Amino acid sequence: MKVGFNKGKKYKKYKRLTQEQKEMIYKLFLEKMELRKIARVMGVTLGTVQYHLKKTKGI
Repeated sequence: MKVGFNKGKKYKKYKRLTQEQKEMIYKLFLEKMELRKIARVMGVTLGTVQYHLKKTKGI
C-alpha cells in the first residue's frame, strides 16, 4: 500500500494570477463584494483573494 499526502485526491495545478485578475479582485473588493463571493466569481480560493488583497494593502 502506497502512503502519501495526496491519498488519491486530485488538486488543481497552481497558476499565477494575471495582472488583470489581481486588479479585478481589488476592484470587486472596493465595490464591497464579500471575499468569498470574489473567490467564487474569480475561480480561486478564499486564501488567494486574501493574499492578493494583503499584498495591495486592501485589507
